[in-house]
Amino acid sequence: MKVVLLGAGFSRAISPEMPLMKQLGPLVLERLHLPADTLSPFGGDVEAWLGHLGSDEPWLEDSDNLRSRARFVDGVQAIHDIIVEAQSRTEEEPPPWLHRLVAQWSHEQATILTFNYDTLLERALAEVVGARGFGDLYQIALEQRQPVDAALYPSGGSSLRESPTFYKLHGSVNWLHGGERAPATERFVLREDHIPPYLYEDLAPFVVPPASSKSHYYDRAPLRVQWKRAAAALREATALDVIGYSFPPSDSGTRTFLGTNTGDSVPVTLVDPSPAAHSRFNNMFPNRGEASWFGSVEDFVEATCGDLVIAWRENLGEHPGLHMEVNGIRSVEPGHGDSNCSVRDRLREDYPGAGDPIEVNLPNGTQAWRLLRPGKS
Repeated sequence: MKVVLLGAGFSRAISPEMPLMKQLGPLVLERLHLPADTLSPFGGDVEAWLGHLGSDEPWLEDSDNLRSRARFVDGVQAIHDIIVEAQSRTEEEPPPWLHRLVAQWSHEQATILTFNYDTLLERALAEVVGARGFGDLYQIALEQRQPVDAALYPSGGSSLRESPTFYKLHGSVNWLHGGERAPATERFVLREDHIPPYLYEDLAPFVVPPASSKSHYYDRAPLRVQWKRAAAALREATALDVIGYSFPPSDSGTRTFLGTNTGDSVPVTLVDPSPAAHSRFNNMFPNRGEASWFGSVEDFVEATCGDLVIAWRENLGEHPGLHMEVNGIRSVEPGHGDSNCSVRDRLREDYPGAGDPIEVNLPNGTQAWRLLRPGKS
């Protein structure tokens, strides 16, 4: 089983608007109107600073600890808002490699573990597998809210065909909870864009902050289930791809998580623009052997993914006919819209051995069919 671990660098590769961890600290300080040297006692490390704020320090008065705790809560909200605003600035069209990569993961029935708060991956995944909403993608029990007079159409349903298993280990900008005093057994609530905002006013975003002490968040039962399933997936993994996570020395938790659950013989591939990430991984896990390394997601996709083929028919509009996209490059056969040959049968003929095409809907609602022509591996 393929397991994929995603860090902030993956979202950054999708859009340059998404901040990396080293950029997050100054952005949080700016939003909270705090001086730029606030992080100086912590070596500029926002994780260490938030860990200090979120813990009761024995040398401080109770009033000081309470003030620190309040700033910690403000910091978590600031992180949520920064990610949401950055995500809103991303371009409408994702990079060409993204859908191809997601289709490969779907074909492999991979397990995806992500530390990212944003929903950029969910957007692409929902389009590729034909999900009705993000709730179909998450392996977690999420509550949904509806106005009193609205008919309830739950997002969850039968399992999606060729959909990877997806765990968000640090929460998500569209997950909500009852706040700091919520019971550990409380279910999270899924925020949906079509639901009036007033229905969520009693809730706070659930994002696990980049703090050295995360135990309070990890006490939450729904999140613990995610981590337990993620650990089980690592123990069964036959390959591990790490994309956009650079193994910072301060993150001992992730190092322990991987080291105690992943077998030494499991081949590891790192995708990160910095050679230092490759060196840190090899130094942290000297018994695991040399990890493969790609400097960009584009290079990784080109070397390891099959060709994503999507086809649909348009009988009206400026270009009627059979539309086909291979890795985002479109071609049109004029007049094919009147043919009796179905789109699905055409794909079967053109790509023998690629498996049965899967029905999906394009963002504009058009019915289409997709398949993944086996590539390199």
